Formats: sequence, structure tokens, C-alpha cells
Amino acid sequence: MSKIITGVFGSRILQHKYYSIHEPLCKDRCFFFAARGSFCQDGDVIFCNDIDSLFKALGLQHNPQEWRLFIDSSKVSLKAVLLQNGNKHPSIPVGYAVCMKETYETLKHMLSSIEYSKHSWHICADLKVIAVLVGLQAGYTKFCCFLFQWDSRDRKKHYIKKVWPKRQFLIPSVKNEENDPLVASGKILLPLLHIKLGLMKNFVKAMDCGGSGFQYLRLKFPKVSKAKIKEGIFVGPQIRQLMKDPVFESKLTKKEASAWASFKELAKNFLGNHKEEN
Repeated sequence: MSKIITGVFGSRILQHKYYSIHEPLCKDRCFFFAARGSFCQDGDVIFCNDIDSLFKALGLQHNPQEWRLFIDSSKVSLKAVLLQNGNKHPSIPVGYAVCMKETYETLKHMLSSIEYSKHSWHICADLKVIAVLVGLQAGYTKFCCFLFQWDSRDRKKHYIKKVWPKRQFLIPSVKNEENDPLVASGKILLPLLHIKLGLMKNFVKAMDCGGSGFQYLRLKFPKVSKAKIKEGIFVGPQIRQLMKDPVFESKLTKKEASAWASFKELAKNFLGNHKEEN
């Protein structure tokens, strides 16, 4: 439990921006004990069982509409933190699970533990976690989107058909829906980073593998395998490097350069921290 309490304690320090390293140790001893009383442990899951008391200990007003729940998973742990929508306050960890993956039962247990149904925050997570939250079947499924009946197998129409039928209901055993949804679809926030990664993937896959632009990618990132480059698998820092690289743009064909310019504009004005009004 000490790890998550340390996280909350660190959030408290960031919130008040103490000028002396000794100041928080004196002022926040009472807070430390108050915060510790808001957390419980059930097996490998540590969670906050009283969100309102935790916010009170932090000196904050808890309005669920002003916070979103971010669920992050890795190979060895699963954590849930609250993020303030305007980023005016530091993140607040409310759940942590060790040696557990993003399975349906694990997420169900964590959401129940932090009383998600009571607060109903919007949720932001990677696409794999989102799929579990809405009850979709794992793996290479035919209907893998929880918003539309997009057919992942119908490759011929992926770049032709623009409008796909909406999913009206999420019903188990219908169109790859495996379990009852843990969260309403309207509460899901699609992660902008994953949208950017998906657009980058489609852009690279549409490039000519024998062209100068594709060959430059191999020279630019020699440690990335040819198979990964061919599939357009890049991470955020690599994409940012390319967006600042005029040499890469000069290697593109006219059609590729036009698509790349549109991608850069979208990434800058919508998928980043800055949002244009239009």
C-alpha cells in the first residue's frame, strides 16, 4: 500500500509547490495519515474506498464532471488515476494492482472497489483496455469497434467506405460482444495518442515500399526492423522527429507529401495539447 500512498503524497507536494524539502514533512503529516485511511487492500489490489475523503484531505472539491479516470496497464501492473480536465491539479492515484493484467474480472473488481458507479467519471485508456471495459472479445475480432459495426476483415472497403452502421446496443454474444459492458459507451474518451499512432500506421502502409520516402525511414530508424516499418509501427517520439525533419518531406512523392501535410496539421491543431476552434 505504501507505493500508492507515496503517489498521493507526491501529488500533494506538486499541488502546493513547496519551496523546502522539509516543509511537506512537517505540514502534511496529518494529511498522510488521513490519506492512508482512505485506502484498502484486497489481495493484490490496492484502492481508494472513499474518494470524497481523499479529496477533502487534499483540500480539493470533488466534482466528477471535472475529472476523468485514466486506466493504464503494463505487463506487471494495472493502475487507475484521476486526471483533472484542465490539468490544473496533479494526478491522483486511486487504484493499483500488481501481477494483474487488464482482464474483464480485474477491471470489474477495480471499478467496483473505487465505487465507479457512484461517481461515473469519463474514462480514458488505451484501446485494449477500452475493448475490455465495453465487453468486446479479445484478439483479432471481426467487429472490434464499440462505436460502429466496422468490419476488420473487409479490407477492400477500409479506404473506400466512409460510413459504417452504428452499434445501437452492446449485447453479449452479438457481433463479438463477449461480456456485459462495465462502462457506458458515452463515458469512453478515445485516447488522442492512439488515434495519431493509427493514422501514422495507415500513412506508412500506404507508402511505396520501393520509394525514397520509405527507404529514408529505414535509414532514419536503423534499430527499427523492416517488418515494423512496413506495418507503420512507430511511437510518439519517433513521429515527432519525422514531423520536424524537412529531409523526410523532400523524399515523399507529391501525393504522399500532401497526405503528410494534412497529418501534421491534424496532429498539431487537434491531436496535441493545442486545439483549434475549427
